Amino acid sequence: KKKEIKRILPEIVEFAELSDFIKEPVKIYSSGMYMRLGFAIAAYVNAPILLIDEVLAVGDEHFSKKCISKIREFQKEGKTIVFVSHNLPLVAELCHRVCLLEKGQVKKIGSPEEVINIYKSSIEPEPPKAEEILRYGDKRVSIDKIEINGKSENFVFNSKEEVSFNIFYKIHIFF
Repeated sequence: KKKEIKRILPEIVEFAELSDFIKEPVKIYSSGMYMRLGFAIAAYVNAPILLIDEVLAVGDEHFSKKCISKIREFQKEGKTIVFVSHNLPLVAELCHRVCLLEKGQVKKIGSPEEVINIYKSSIEPEPPKAEEILRYGDKRVSIDKIEINGKSENFVFNSKEEVSFNIFYKIHIFF
């Protein structure tokens, strides 16, 4: 193992872009530097399963793109990747199967689009009741009802779904 680490160390350091700091104690590294090193080690030790937990949440855009490129490389090689993230666009982009956890329990396993929509609908706040809505203006026009995709009660829709709005209003004429 030591020979293998010694052999791949230059690649790890180069990928992590830490050549100026590699001889410094890790305890002085910033969270971004620590994340870079961690991802680089995981990327080059040739593990059969790669666990990526919010690694792309820390660091600059350039390094995030490098990591995404490396993840795509692993996907082409057929490696197993467990990608843990709240970055929904990235989950949709990188994953072909998604598991939604709620309080440590599996809530849903399925396609990214299906599971992301379930997650989004679970975190949507309840729409306010009519009596809770603040009204503004001079009351010359009032909105009676809004429909989204023909529905007046459920305002949740899929991320790639076309959306149409119907606004029902009254014009009040005061003499």
